[in-house]
Amino acid sequence: MGVTRCHFFSSVLQFNTSLTMTIPDPQKWFPASELPGHRVQFPVLYVLHGGGEDSTTWLRRTHLEDYCEELGIMSVSIDAMHSCYADMAHGSRFFTYLTQELPAFVESMFPASPCREDRFIAGFSMGGQGTLKAVFRCPERYMAGMPLSGARDIVSLCEKWASMENGPDMTGPINALGPIDQIRNSENDLVWLAKRSAAYRDRLPMLFLACAKNDYAAPLSHEYHDLLDSLGIRHEYFQDEGIHDFYFADKALRKALYEWLPLRKPTLTKE
Repeated sequence: MGVTRCHFFSSVLQFNTSLTMTIPDPQKWFPASELPGHRVQFPVLYVLHGGGEDSTTWLRRTHLEDYCEELGIMSVSIDAMHSCYADMAHGSRFFTYLTQELPAFVESMFPASPCREDRFIAGFSMGGQGTLKAVFRCPERYMAGMPLSGARDIVSLCEKWASMENGPDMTGPINALGPIDQIRNSENDLVWLAKRSAAYRDRLPMLFLACAKNDYAAPLSHEYHDLLDSLGIRHEYFQDEGIHDFYFADKALRKALYEWLPLRKPTLTKE
């Protein structure tokens, strides 16, 4: 297993950015004699960090590298700052970058499968919101989405934060999503996206939602689970002991990868 840092200029973001990736050793999966003249294609898991984190967070705080090595999959993580994985109201087009430029770049430069059946996305907290936006707005691109501690009504959460006397700084969410009273019924409203997606629910990616029982937003996550149920959107909902942290995210990701996700083995194609 190799850990790779890739720095490049994004034409969508219009600045230099970086990726952190894990790439399995092809010789663990194929005899060395079969590799010449062939291209290895690994399934790819895009993993999205939470607010204020970066592309190294998943590797530093979970067992992601071990899981990818054992299962024969690549992982790709980007630096998304406080973008909420949106085409920002005041900033760069991170959603377009995530769903269009990024997979095209990864699949052209690295041993990544270009097949929808081998493309997965997961995220923690803010990354969970990005995951849901990706699967609801671009269902043709992903086989499955795993929002971990992030599947909730972001409008209600922002309204709660804004009303608190000593609540979180709202500069980041407002720069990313615009004024709070304008998020509802927009492409950044996870409730509206779910309701719109119900019309083609049979074509949606598989969904695995997870939230710790003592997560600060557990009631909102359970409400979102109930919303998906009411819309007939099939999904797995996982709850366990814990709080809003990477200890729980790691546990939920492992369960999804080993017990739920339909992973295919790496393949060889002729160059």
